Amino acid sequence: MTVVAPGYMVDLLVPGSPFNGVHGLRFDRDGAIFVGSLAKQSIYRVDPVSGGVTLEVGPPYGEADDVAFAPDGTLYWTAPDSGTIFARTADGPVRAVATDLPGINGITFRGSRLYASTVFLGDALYEIDPVGNVPPRMILEGIGGLNGNEFGPDDKLYGPLWFQGQVARIDVDKPELTVLADGFMRPSAVKVGPDGNLWLVDAGLGRLFNLDRETGRTIRSLALSPSIDNLALDAEGRVYVTNMADNSIQQIDPDSGAVRDVVRGTLSMPGGIALEMRDGREVLHIADQYAYRIVDTAAGRLSEVARRGGGDNNIPSAVSVGEHFILLSSLRTRSVEVRDRRTLERVEMIDGFDFPYQALEVPGGILVADYSVGLILVTGDGRHIVVTDLEGPATMLPMPDDGIYVGEAGGGRILRVDPSGWTVGAVAEGLDSPEGLAFLDEKTVLVAEVGKQRLTSVDFETGARRTVAENLPIGQGGPPGWPAAFVPTGLAVGRSGVIYVASDLDCAIYRLAPR
Repeated sequence: MTVVAPGYMVDLLVPGSPFNGVHGLRFDRDGAIFVGSLAKQSIYRVDPVSGGVTLEVGPPYGEADDVAFAPDGTLYWTAPDSGTIFARTADGPVRAVATDLPGINGITFRGSRLYASTVFLGDALYEIDPVGNVPPRMILEGIGGLNGNEFGPDDKLYGPLWFQGQVARIDVDKPELTVLADGFMRPSAVKVGPDGNLWLVDAGLGRLFNLDRETGRTIRSLALSPSIDNLALDAEGRVYVTNMADNSIQQIDPDSGAVRDVVRGTLSMPGGIALEMRDGREVLHIADQYAYRIVDTAAGRLSEVARRGGGDNNIPSAVSVGEHFILLSSLRTRSVEVRDRRTLERVEMIDGFDFPYQALEVPGGILVADYSVGLILVTGDGRHIVVTDLEGPATMLPMPDDGIYVGEAGGGRILRVDPSGWTVGAVAEGLDSPEGLAFLDEKTVLVAEVGKQRLTSVDFETGARRTVAENLPIGQGGPPGWPAAFVPTGLAVGRSGVIYVASDLDCAIYRLAPR
């Protein structure tokens, strides 16, 4: 339970969700839904009637983009960041059956034989030994992004080609690929209905399609929302669709087209946040992983600027508001998205960083805190590494005198950086993974110490420190190969002294209001 210092009350500005993005799903033999939440590194069991959610496999082994059941009921899943396929019997331990497969994604069974495909970090189809004794056997490569897939009654594999906008039929024995249907935007998963025909979700169009398995002809389609990711069918032929941005599972009646929310969240996975006075009202910008959102802090109204799959969105991790631009940095796409502050429209995408935790608009360019590199200044004539030898810079805070405070998540320090000569000096040390910074008053900075799950105020004149809140639901760990500071913890303080904290664990925005 969150504990706050005397003088504060805590409540939710934006309520939470059990997931942090939701992806592949399948029904077990008892009719329960098993679904993966990649960023949460967890697999959940969902009651399709009540919407009740139970954790089945937690971090770190629960990292799952897609799931499948063997004929004996053993659960298998793909962990694309770690390049691993895991398995677990009903009550047994988790075991790895295949490794060194970066981007492993879609997974399905053909009787007792297991197949999986790589996407984004690879582009191939493999046969996998379900026991794990034999190395994966590559069947095809250079496919075009074979995502969620399934075998039909004709023993052929059907799946979407994400990068080609197509649906393919694959004879895995020959092997041979045939394009069955074309003209889609971002097709992300194909499953086979009880009648043998296909169901397809298009993440970009936000539509569900029913396709004739023989001809590829569209029988019918239904508008849902962009950012849909995967689907499964129950024993009655009802379609269940996941949506990453909404943290939702929806049930669709194939005959009437009626849509029912089984589970729905509000945010997808909030990271960095930034306050702005906009049209006379205080609003909070939220880097929400699968969406870029804004909430009116007084009314609590949430609006959406962009979402993954349906428009311009770089899977943002942090956000900052400058004089001219809104900057959204993304750890997953290793990019910084530049948007016009007035119109919120995308101006530019700057790619090629390592782990860009935050970006700031500064005189002469854009300053990027890259966790592995240091501070990088992007100007019209290129990129310049202006500060090195930092231990995991994860957050930056502009100072009134043009200086910049930098929080080192790895080094546990707050540094003052002077842009006039790019000199660096430590102003606070011994902090536990500082990931968020905000001014509490003119001489006091509030720090999100994620390692201790607390907010600490630091008076830079006297050195005094005070715990403002503790037991906060912050500090989602990352998969192998990622920095420990997986999702930057957003922190902001409004003009009235209200403190806003983004919770990556609860998928919510907390508000600490002065009494």
